[in-house]
Amino acid sequence: MQRSFITYLALLFFYLLTSCNRSESKISLCSKYPAQIDSLQIQDIYDSARWHLYSWLADRNEDGNYRGQFPIIYKDFFQRNDTIELFFWQYTISERRLPHNAEVIGGTNDSTRHRCSVAFNLKTKKPLWCFDINGFSSGLGPGDNKFENTRSDSLLKFINVHKPILDPCFLELARKIGFIE
Repeated sequence: MQRSFITYLALLFFYLLTSCNRSESKISLCSKYPAQIDSLQIQDIYDSARWHLYSWLADRNEDGNYRGQFPIIYKDFFQRNDTIELFFWQYTISERRLPHNAEVIGGTNDSTRHRCSVAFNLKTKKPLWCFDINGFSSGLGPGDNKFENTRSDSLLKFINVHKPILDPCFLELARKIGFIE
């Protein structure tokens, strides 16, 4: 009786251990937060920043590709008083020509690096502005439709039409916030 109980506990422990490993391996890289974001405990602001950028830039066409096809990668942050600005890179593939307003990576026209950012009020956790900066500033702020309405019908239509080619993190965020199924 005692040996079967010990065997049962060992099997239960083994099952729990392997199921935890399986669950952990299913966690998407998109759901992992940079160490700075974890240490500041602003995961919700980080997700909101990425969603604002994706919803704003997704349908921008860059040399035959949509910006929503490419990942938005965290770079750094700047904090002053109650405002924090999160900075990101977005690398896009340029097949034909390099846009005049983008940096070239590695001296080739194969990849274009876009710098973008979103600022938030830390007390209210509300976004203050978005920028897409490539030799010029293209801003988005309160009063702009794409800033105020990140869940528009036109964005939903764009996602549904282009879903197979869109960045998986974009789609994962859209599911996470309940915008798509």
